[in-house]
Amino acid sequence: MPRRASSFVNSVGVNVHMSYFDTSYDHWQEVRAKLLELGVRHVRDGACPGCKEQRRRLLALGAAGVRVDYIMGRPGDPLSRFVHMLAGPMRSTVDAVEGPNEYDASGDHHWASRLRSYQRRLYRLVKRTHALTGVPVFGPTLVSGDDFRRLGSLRRYTDFGNVHPYSGGQVPAANLQYNRHVEELVAPRRPVVASEAGFHDAIASSSGNRPVSDRAQAEYVPRLFLDFFNAGVVRTYLYELLDERPNPSRTDLEKHFGLLHPGFAEKPAFRTLKALLASVAPVDPSAFPLTPLAYQVEPGAPADLQQLLLQTGPRSYALVLWRNVSVWNTERLRVLYPASRIVHLALGGGAVATGVRDIGRRHPKPAAGASVAVRLAGMPKVISITR
Repeated sequence: MPRRASSFVNSVGVNVHMSYFDTSYDHWQEVRAKLLELGVRHVRDGACPGCKEQRRRLLALGAAGVRVDYIMGRPGDPLSRFVHMLAGPMRSTVDAVEGPNEYDASGDHHWASRLRSYQRRLYRLVKRTHALTGVPVFGPTLVSGDDFRRLGSLRRYTDFGNVHPYSGGQVPAANLQYNRHVEELVAPRRPVVASEAGFHDAIASSSGNRPVSDRAQAEYVPRLFLDFFNAGVVRTYLYELLDERPNPSRTDLEKHFGLLHPGFAEKPAFRTLKALLASVAPVDPSAFPLTPLAYQVEPGAPADLQQLLLQTGPRSYALVLWRNVSVWNTERLRVLYPASRIVHLALGGGAVATGVRDIGRRHPKPAAGASVAVRLAGMPKVISITR
């Protein structure tokens, strides 16, 4: 059975900083244009009751169809003001709200008890506010693995668990299983979102979160969303849309997580993610029943093959194929070139392939027939199918 293409597209989000007026985010109209061009309609940002200009800009995003997951401050902040703001003039922008961001790294010696209390208040306030009916509450995020146990279960006060599974330059899902495991201590048996994940290209950085090349980022970013969706993560917010400031020495990783350079020039990863989303976008906005597609991966396929079948219309599908292979050496900071492998597919039930898209290239190749051979290395490919 396929999954709905709209479900995958809606699983894709990015982090923005619309109140960082001294960074490239100050050019908010270009930010909005790039989000729409990319095909992303979900962003994550911090709630700020006193930031009138940020609110104006987020309302403009909302009018363009982009909704926001709001980080709801931290212990000591006037939580009722945050909730009142979202229930009032900002309601049209609200996708979700979430607890404090990585508060265990704040230096507060009493962080665990204060965070528990704050999350309880957040959840109760949101659920008691009629205007916010239906708005999900994400749990808080943590940095240290030991701190998940210290914080303990907040199941009663979260609708979704929340993780930050950065892979440190390794394959995208390298740390996802561990993060989901420890998050079970905080949000047991809750569905999970990843409010931050991604890759930076600060090649001269000495951080333990290792950098990647632009080429590796271009291959890993689309695979990150595919891997996480296949693993059941409901939504993933890439960190982040835009490099905040120039850093020619490439030593400061915080300035190099973007899909765009500070001047809005596109990195290759922007183009590959855009191509993926365009290749799997629903072709029919109306509701339609999901129907099985008969296909077989013939013997000889690599053991690391990954696949996601999406239904894009009543009789159309997008089959995404990729491999869980490394394309970057994190120690030597060198590109790896995995040997390509050919995957042979046989379609049944009258289905035919109409095109194969390597998302690293500009144009798809036409295809026709009930059998197709796809050469896979590190970059995902999308097979368009009709029946």
